[in-house]
Amino acid sequence: MNFSEEQIVEIQEAFSIFDTESIGEIKCKDLEVAVGLLGLNFQNDEFQKDLQKSGLKDAEKINFEDFLKFLSTSQKERNFKKEATKVFKLFDYDEKGYISIENLRKIASELGESITEQELKEMIEEGDRDGDGFVGKEDFIQLLEQSKLLL
Repeated sequence: MNFSEEQIVEIQEAFSIFDTESIGEIKCKDLEVAVGLLGLNFQNDEFQKDLQKSGLKDAEKINFEDFLKFLSTSQKERNFKKEATKVFKLFDYDEKGYISIENLRKIASELGESITEQELKEMIEEGDRDGDGFVGKEDFIQLLEQSKLLL
């Protein structure tokens, strides 16, 4: 992810607050608070997942380049989930929180596609990661991640 000059200045300011010894490194334990200053707040285990994805999970200290890498990885993930959620809502037009065979049938009909009942069932089965008979939002996001759609 490319940051503008203005963003880099803002990121450097947040980084420098925690670089108390002015050595170009911050403690990894301060990372979550530092990115919070930039407006990134994490839910539950999102922060640990983003640390893992950026390769910083076991680091004690990180430099500015790693800080940018973390921000870039985290922002890319957030953008993906935001876009995936928008697409999910198109399928979940009745706002039940999941995609059913009925949702797929109606969308296929509106698009003029003739899809058999068996094909609709197979689509739901493929997307249903938790076995509840529907494709929930998390199921849908996992499916998009695995298929590399929206990436």
